[in-house]
Amino acid sequence: MIEDTGDKRMRVFRPVHYAVAGAYAVLSSVASVVLNLGVLASALVVGLPIAAVAAFVLLSKGQLGKGGKEFDTTGATTRATMTSPLPPGAVKEIIKGNVRDHERFELLHEDQVELLIKAGVSAFTWGEDIVVRLHPVASGTRIEAECQHKQRTAIVDFGQSRRDLQQVLRGVSSASEQP
Repeated sequence: MIEDTGDKRMRVFRPVHYAVAGAYAVLSSVASVVLNLGVLASALVVGLPIAAVAAFVLLSKGQLGKGGKEFDTTGATTRATMTSPLPPGAVKEIIKGNVRDHERFELLHEDQVELLIKAGVSAFTWGEDIVVRLHPVASGTRIEAECQHKQRTAIVDFGQSRRDLQQVLRGVSSASEQP
């Protein structure tokens, strides 16, 4: 316990001492917060590019998402190949039905062996061009589909091309499995 000697200097010094100690505590707390934010910012600056590169590599190799065996993703272009026991005309009608049922899709061109489909803007893309080629084979129809971004500089599509191809080809695979 500190004794009050009655010295006038001590009575003036205590409030100043408490004010300085309080200011020091506040400043050290602020410095600690700033230092922690700096560490967090450093982690984000280093971590985000690494995560982006890892996501790009996994997406470009087709490791993220379902059905990696029949879909081949390279950069922002996705290709799918499948065979259906149905004749090319029936496959074409199923695909056209899928395009009509989906609000983002529009059939731009069709001929005997090819369908050109436009996929509109979504949360993940500025749109894609989907080309479906139908080749008659002995066992039915060989289907080759390719989905490419309209923005040719796109590197990663976050799986949107794969989802669009699955939507276009979904009716073909379910119709092929029926007896």
